[in-house]
Amino acid sequence: MLLKKRFSIFLAILSCLCLIGWGGYYYWQGTPRYSLYQIGKAIENHDSKTLLLYLDVDQIVNGLADSTFREVEKRTFPNKSSRSPSLNNKKELIKSLMPPVIKALKPILKRQIIQLVEDIGQEGKVSPLTFFILSEIKRRGEFAEVVIKTEKNQSYTFTMAKTPDRFWKVLRIDLGLWDLLQRSKREKG
Repeated sequence: MLLKKRFSIFLAILSCLCLIGWGGYYYWQGTPRYSLYQIGKAIENHDSKTLLLYLDVDQIVNGLADSTFREVEKRTFPNKSSRSPSLNNKKELIKSLMPPVIKALKPILKRQIIQLVEDIGQEGKVSPLTFFILSEIKRRGEFAEVVIKTEKNQSYTFTMAKTPDRFWKVLRIDLGLWDLLQRSKREKG
């Protein structure tokens, strides 16, 4: 009788521990850090198909185009206070050219992302998992800002959003992060 009672208590404790473990894992799967972990694994395994599940390429291209436009605008029109009609016409012309350029860039960027993931080298480098696990995440409701700091004291940011399927997708990346990824690909090649 005593043995049967102890066994029942043991089974109840084991069941509770399994339930707590499953609940914790289920919760973790719905966090930005888990999605970053999956992104890191996809990069490490050169798995572009999985990586693209966690990237909203349309939003990323729109964000890169906006950032590029603002950068071009800053360099081309450094004096923002100018009310010149010809200057405003030039800005409007550039803005009107952006939608077809963005539409043309989307498939190119998608191919570049796939190529980047398949070509990225791991020899003698820290695993991308380390980058994503040690990154700083500032969560604000359904959005999260992720800051990656390199050993050279540089910071790169990108924005993620929660999907209805409970995982997080990257929506925007810092122009500097895109440049860093492109440089690492060139240095490998």
